[in-house]
Amino acid sequence: MSADIIITNKEILEHISKPTTPEECEKLDIFGRLERALESSKISGVGLSAIQIGVPIQAAIIRADEYTLSFMNPEVHGVKEPMLFKGEGCLSVPNHYVTTRRYKYIEVSFTLPDGTRERRTLGNLPAIVFQHELDHMAGKLFLCHEHKCEPIRADLKIGRNEICPCGSGKKFKKCCGGI
Repeated sequence: MSADIIITNKEILEHISKPTTPEECEKLDIFGRLERALESSKISGVGLSAIQIGVPIQAAIIRADEYTLSFMNPEVHGVKEPMLFKGEGCLSVPNHYVTTRRYKYIEVSFTLPDGTRERRTLGNLPAIVFQHELDHMAGKLFLCHEHKCEPIRADLKIGRNEICPCGSGKKFKKCCGGI
């Protein structure tokens, strides 16, 4: 069976995905199709959401650092440690990488392909990829999280509670100083 083509059409990617069931995912072979599309991609990727193969359901896979997860119907229950992530990209937006604002740790729940509901705390790259796939399910691209701060001059003295000089209007500790 040939692999699905990864969608790059922004109009399709902006569709909001609907909740799904293990039965629907099995009938559509969603997780197999996602695996094949990820493996056959010319660009190396660490995750893929069903909307990226043209199926608007809440299902995705993560293959990041030895962390593997196939899941559906995710929910976020908490986030910790806002950070800037350098070099986030997307298989649907090939060869475009930006610095994004993400959370280093997220507490999530989701349904596994066998129907089991789980709750986990994810950190580092798996947390970033999970957030990326959540965005796809909400019809958003990673570009909406792009951080456009200019590098801060070394001679500039800024207190953590002062307004960040990047122009965001946020306190330095919650913006560029929170890296």
